Amino acid sequence: FSDAAALVFPKQKDGPWYLIAGADQLPTRLLEILQRRCDGGALGDLPTTEELAAEMHVEVAHPFFKKALASPPFSDAAALVFPKQKNSPWFPLSQADQVAGIPRWIETILLAVLKPTVRLVKSDSLPPKSLLHPALVNGFKQSLRHRIEQNELPPGIGAIQNKSWYLFLLEDVRSGAPGAASAQSSPGSDREAVSPGQAGNFEQDFRDAFAHLNRANGSRNFVKLLELRRALGQYARSEFDAGLNQLRRARQFTLEGSEGRAVTPTAMEREAAIVEGGIPLVYCREI
Repeated sequence: FSDAAALVFPKQKDGPWYLIAGADQLPTRLLEILQRRCDGGALGDLPTTEELAAEMHVEVAHPFFKKALASPPFSDAAALVFPKQKNSPWFPLSQADQVAGIPRWIETILLAVLKPTVRLVKSDSLPPKSLLHPALVNGFKQSLRHRIEQNELPPGIGAIQNKSWYLFLLEDVRSGAPGAASAQSSPGSDREAVSPGQAGNFEQDFRDAFAHLNRANGSRNFVKLLELRRALGQYARSEFDAGLNQLRRARQFTLEGSEGRAVTPTAMEREAAIVEGGIPLVYCREI
Protein backbone atom coordinates (compact mmCIF):
# COMPACT_ATOMS: atom_id res chain seq x y z
CA PHE A 1 0.00 0.00 0.00
CA SER A 2 2.72 2.48 0.98
CA ASP A 3 4.41 1.99 -2.40
CA ALA A 4 1.24 2.68 -4.37
CA ALA A 5 -0.66 5.30 -2.37
CA ALA A 6 -0.06 8.64 -0.68
CA LEU A 7 -1.95 11.26 1.30
CA VAL A 8 -3.20 14.25 -0.67
CA PHE A 9 -2.36 16.46 2.33
CA PRO A 10 0.50 14.64 4.11
CA LYS A 11 0.42 16.80 7.26
CA GLN A 12 -3.37 16.90 7.64
CA LYS A 13 -5.08 14.54 10.02
CA ASP A 14 -7.63 12.22 8.37
CA GLY A 15 -6.75 13.51 4.91
CA PRO A 16 -7.78 11.64 1.73
CA TRP A 17 -5.52 9.09 0.01
CA TYR A 18 -4.82 8.76 -3.70
CA LEU A 19 -3.30 6.05 -5.88
CA ILE A 20 0.10 6.67 -7.39
CA ALA A 21 -0.15 5.63 -11.02
CA GLY A 22 2.92 3.94 -12.41
CA ALA A 23 4.84 3.87 -9.13
CA ASP A 24 7.36 1.49 -10.71
CA GLN A 25 8.21 4.22 -13.23
CA LEU A 26 9.16 6.79 -10.61
CA PRO A 27 12.94 6.18 -10.86
CA THR A 28 12.71 6.80 -14.61
CA ARG A 29 10.71 9.97 -14.03
CA LEU A 30 13.30 11.19 -11.53
CA LEU A 31 16.07 10.67 -14.06
CA GLU A 32 14.07 12.52 -16.71
CA ILE A 33 13.65 15.49 -14.35
CA LEU A 34 17.38 15.57 -13.63
CA GLN A 35 18.29 15.35 -17.31
CA ARG A 36 15.79 18.07 -18.19
CA ARG A 37 17.31 20.38 -15.58
CA CYS A 38 20.71 19.79 -17.20
CA ASP A 39 19.56 20.43 -20.77
CA GLY A 40 21.44 23.18 -22.53
CA GLY A 41 24.41 22.88 -20.19
CA ALA A 42 22.58 24.53 -17.26
CA LEU A 43 24.62 22.58 -14.73
CA GLY A 44 24.50 25.46 -12.26
CA ASP A 45 20.83 24.57 -11.68
CA LEU A 46 21.23 21.00 -10.41
CA PRO A 47 18.22 19.95 -8.28
CA THR A 48 18.29 18.97 -4.62
CA THR A 49 16.27 16.10 -3.18
CA GLU A 50 13.60 18.56 -2.03
CA GLU A 51 13.38 20.06 -5.50
CA LEU A 52 12.99 16.63 -7.11
CA ALA A 53 10.20 15.81 -4.67
CA ALA A 54 8.51 19.15 -5.36
CA GLU A 55 8.53 18.51 -9.11
CA MET A 56 6.88 15.14 -8.49
CA HIS A 57 4.41 16.66 -5.99
CA VAL A 58 5.36 14.26 -3.20
CA GLU A 59 6.80 14.48 0.30
CA VAL A 60 10.54 13.89 0.64
CA ALA A 61 9.97 11.45 3.51
CA HIS A 62 7.41 9.32 1.67
CA PRO A 63 8.60 5.68 1.39
CA PHE A 64 7.94 5.35 -2.34
CA PHE A 65 10.01 8.48 -3.06
CA LYS A 66 12.94 7.21 -1.00
CA LYS A 67 12.67 3.87 -2.77
CA ALA A 68 12.69 5.59 -6.17
CA LEU A 69 15.91 7.46 -5.32
CA ALA A 70 17.60 4.17 -4.47
CA SER A 71 16.31 2.26 -7.51
CA PRO A 72 17.62 1.99 -11.09
CA PRO A 73 17.77 3.60 -13.53
CA PHE A 74 18.04 6.70 -11.30
CA SER A 75 20.42 5.19 -8.76
CA ASP A 76 22.69 3.91 -11.56
CA ALA A 77 22.88 7.24 -13.38
CA ALA A 78 22.75 9.91 -10.66
CA ALA A 79 24.51 10.78 -7.42
CA LEU A 80 24.73 13.51 -4.81
CA VAL A 81 27.47 16.10 -5.27
CA PHE A 82 28.04 16.12 -1.49
CA PRO A 83 26.88 12.68 -0.25
CA LYS A 84 26.80 13.61 3.45
CA GLN A 85 25.50 17.17 3.14
CA LYS A 86 21.87 18.10 3.64
CA ASN A 87 20.23 19.61 0.57
CA SER A 88 23.08 18.58 -1.70
CA PRO A 89 22.28 18.81 -5.41
CA TRP A 90 22.12 15.69 -7.59
CA PHE A 91 24.15 15.34 -10.77
CA PRO A 92 24.18 12.93 -13.74
CA LEU A 93 27.23 10.66 -13.51
CA SER A 94 27.63 10.90 -17.29
CA GLN A 95 28.45 14.61 -16.87
CA ALA A 96 30.83 14.29 -13.92
CA ASP A 97 33.69 16.10 -15.69
CA GLN A 98 31.56 19.17 -16.39
CA VAL A 99 29.94 19.16 -12.94
CA ALA A 100 33.33 18.96 -11.21
CA GLY A 101 34.29 22.30 -12.73
CA ILE A 102 31.30 24.29 -11.44
CA PRO A 103 32.92 27.20 -9.56
CA ARG A 104 30.47 27.39 -6.66
CA TRP A 105 31.74 24.05 -5.28
CA ILE A 106 34.96 25.86 -4.34
CA GLU A 107 33.11 28.18 -1.96
CA THR A 108 30.95 25.37 -0.58
CA ILE A 109 33.99 23.21 0.18
CA LEU A 110 36.00 26.13 1.56
CA LEU A 111 33.20 27.11 3.95
CA ALA A 112 32.95 23.48 5.09
CA VAL A 113 36.61 23.25 6.12
CA LEU A 114 37.37 26.74 7.47
CA LYS A 115 37.47 27.05 11.25
CA PRO A 116 36.86 30.17 13.38
CA THR A 117 40.58 30.60 14.10
CA VAL A 118 42.00 29.04 10.92
CA ARG A 119 41.12 31.12 7.88
CA LEU A 120 43.62 29.71 5.35
CA VAL A 121 43.31 26.33 3.66
CA LYS A 122 45.96 24.62 1.57
CA SER A 123 44.48 24.16 -1.89
CA ASP A 124 46.09 20.73 -2.34
CA SER A 125 44.11 19.48 0.66
CA LEU A 126 40.79 20.14 -1.05
CA PRO A 127 38.37 18.51 -1.16
CA PRO A 128 38.59 16.72 2.21
CA LYS A 129 37.98 12.99 2.15
CA SER A 130 34.37 11.90 1.64
CA LEU A 131 32.97 15.44 1.31
CA LEU A 132 32.71 15.39 -2.50
CA HIS A 133 31.46 12.45 -4.59
CA PRO A 134 34.45 10.32 -5.72
CA ALA A 135 33.55 10.79 -9.39
CA LEU A 136 34.09 14.54 -9.00
CA VAL A 137 37.31 14.65 -6.96
CA ASN A 138 39.93 14.57 -9.73
CA GLY A 139 37.99 16.99 -11.92
CA PHE A 140 37.55 19.37 -9.00
CA LYS A 141 41.28 19.35 -8.21
CA GLN A 142 42.15 20.04 -11.85
CA SER A 143 39.59 22.83 -12.10
CA LEU A 144 40.80 24.43 -8.86
CA ARG A 145 44.45 24.39 -9.99
CA HIS A 146 43.47 25.93 -13.33
CA ARG A 147 41.42 28.69 -11.69
CA ILE A 148 44.26 29.56 -9.32
CA GLU A 149 46.84 29.65 -12.11
CA GLN A 150 44.59 31.69 -14.42
CA ASN A 151 43.35 34.01 -11.67
CA GLU A 152 39.77 32.85 -12.24
CA LEU A 153 38.65 32.01 -8.71
CA PRO A 154 34.98 32.67 -7.88
CA PRO A 155 34.07 36.08 -6.44
CA GLY A 156 34.89 36.47 -2.77
CA ILE A 157 37.71 33.89 -2.74
CA GLY A 158 41.42 34.70 -2.84
CA ALA A 159 44.65 32.70 -3.06
CA ILE A 160 48.14 33.35 -1.74
CA GLN A 161 51.29 31.39 -2.47
CA ASN A 162 53.75 30.35 0.24
CA LYS A 163 55.47 27.47 -1.57
CA SER A 164 51.99 25.92 -1.86
CA TRP A 165 48.79 27.79 -2.68
CA TYR A 166 46.39 28.67 0.13
CA LEU A 167 42.77 29.77 -0.23
CA PHE A 168 40.89 32.27 1.92
CA LEU A 169 37.77 34.41 1.92
CA LEU A 170 38.37 37.99 0.81
CA GLU A 171 35.99 39.21 3.50
CA ASP A 172 38.44 37.89 6.13
CA VAL A 173 41.19 40.22 4.91
CA ARG A 174 41.88 43.28 7.06
CA SER A 175 43.53 46.41 5.69
CA GLY A 176 44.38 49.95 6.75
CA ALA A 177 41.80 52.71 6.89
CA PRO A 178 40.62 53.73 3.40
CA GLY A 179 41.37 57.16 1.97
CA ALA A 180 38.71 59.81 1.87
CA ALA A 181 38.01 59.17 -1.81
CA SER A 182 37.19 55.51 -1.26
CA ALA A 183 35.55 55.74 2.15
CA GLN A 184 32.07 56.23 0.73
CA SER A 185 32.12 53.00 -1.26
CA SER A 186 34.14 50.76 1.07
CA PRO A 187 32.50 47.82 2.86
CA GLY A 188 33.47 49.36 6.19
CA SER A 189 31.73 52.66 5.48
CA ASP A 190 28.63 50.80 4.34
CA ARG A 191 28.52 48.99 7.65
CA GLU A 192 28.89 52.26 9.53
CA ALA A 193 25.88 53.66 7.67
CA VAL A 194 23.63 51.12 9.39
CA SER A 195 22.87 51.71 13.05
CA PRO A 196 22.68 48.69 15.42
CA GLY A 197 18.90 48.98 15.50
CA GLN A 198 18.65 49.10 11.74
CA ALA A 199 21.04 46.16 11.36
CA GLY A 200 18.92 44.05 13.69
CA ASN A 201 15.74 44.95 11.83
CA PHE A 202 17.40 44.32 8.48
CA GLU A 203 18.48 40.81 9.43
CA GLN A 204 14.94 39.72 10.30
CA ASP A 205 13.41 41.60 7.37
CA PHE A 206 15.92 40.01 5.00
CA ARG A 207 15.26 36.51 6.35
CA ASP A 208 11.51 36.97 6.02
CA ALA A 209 11.81 38.32 2.47
CA PHE A 210 14.19 35.56 1.41
CA ALA A 211 11.95 32.84 2.87
CA HIS A 212 8.86 34.26 1.15
CA LEU A 213 10.55 34.65 -2.24
CA ASN A 214 12.25 31.27 -1.97
CA ARG A 215 8.91 29.54 -1.39
CA ALA A 216 7.40 31.44 -4.31
CA ASN A 217 10.26 30.23 -6.51
CA GLY A 218 9.78 26.57 -5.62
CA SER A 219 12.13 26.44 -2.59
CA ARG A 220 15.20 26.14 -4.80
CA ASN A 221 17.39 28.24 -2.45
CA PHE A 222 18.18 30.74 -5.21
CA VAL A 223 16.65 34.21 -4.98
CA LYS A 224 17.58 37.13 -7.20
CA LEU A 225 19.01 40.22 -5.54
CA LEU A 226 16.66 42.27 -7.69
CA GLU A 227 13.66 40.60 -6.05
CA LEU A 228 15.13 41.06 -2.58
CA ARG A 229 15.85 44.75 -3.16
CA ARG A 230 12.27 45.27 -4.34
CA ALA A 231 10.88 43.42 -1.31
CA LEU A 232 13.05 45.49 1.04
CA GLY A 233 12.52 48.86 -0.60
CA GLN A 234 12.46 50.59 2.81
CA TYR A 235 16.25 50.24 2.92
CA ALA A 236 18.59 52.43 0.90
CA ARG A 237 21.03 50.58 -1.32
CA SER A 238 23.94 51.30 1.02
CA GLU A 239 21.92 50.01 4.00
CA PHE A 240 20.86 46.90 2.08
CA ASP A 241 24.42 46.12 0.95
CA ALA A 242 25.86 46.73 4.41
CA GLY A 243 23.26 44.54 6.10
CA LEU A 244 23.72 41.75 3.56
CA ASN A 245 27.49 41.98 3.96
CA GLN A 246 27.08 41.33 7.70
CA LEU A 247 24.96 38.25 6.98
CA ARG A 248 27.61 37.01 4.55
CA ARG A 249 30.36 37.51 7.11
CA ALA A 250 28.30 35.50 9.59
CA ARG A 251 28.18 32.64 7.02
CA GLN A 252 24.39 32.82 6.84
CA PHE A 253 23.97 33.81 3.19
CA THR A 254 26.19 33.79 0.12
CA LEU A 255 26.01 35.38 -3.32
CA GLU A 256 26.59 33.82 -6.73
CA GLY A 257 26.91 34.95 -10.31
CA SER A 258 25.17 33.52 -13.35
CA GLU A 259 28.17 31.46 -14.51
CA GLY A 260 27.14 27.92 -15.42
CA ARG A 261 23.48 28.85 -15.83
CA ALA A 262 21.55 28.87 -19.06
CA VAL A 263 19.79 32.17 -18.29
CA THR A 264 21.54 35.49 -18.96
CA PRO A 265 20.78 38.20 -16.36
CA THR A 266 18.72 41.14 -17.56
CA ALA A 267 20.00 44.71 -17.41
CA MET A 268 17.90 45.34 -14.29
CA GLU A 269 19.24 42.19 -12.61
CA ARG A 270 22.81 43.28 -13.36
CA GLU A 271 22.05 46.74 -11.98
CA ALA A 272 20.76 45.19 -8.75
CA ALA A 273 23.80 42.91 -8.44
CA ILE A 274 26.77 43.33 -6.13
CA VAL A 275 29.93 43.33 -8.24
CA GLU A 276 33.04 41.58 -6.92
CA GLY A 277 36.11 40.86 -8.98
CA GLY A 278 34.34 42.34 -12.00
CA ILE A 279 31.60 39.69 -11.77
CA PRO A 280 27.98 40.71 -11.01
CA LEU A 281 26.56 38.54 -8.23
CA VAL A 282 22.86 38.32 -9.00
CA TYR A 283 21.71 35.35 -6.89
CA CYS A 284 21.47 34.93 -3.12
CA ARG A 285 21.60 31.55 -1.43
CA GLU A 286 21.16 30.58 2.22
CA ILE A 287 24.03 28.57 3.68
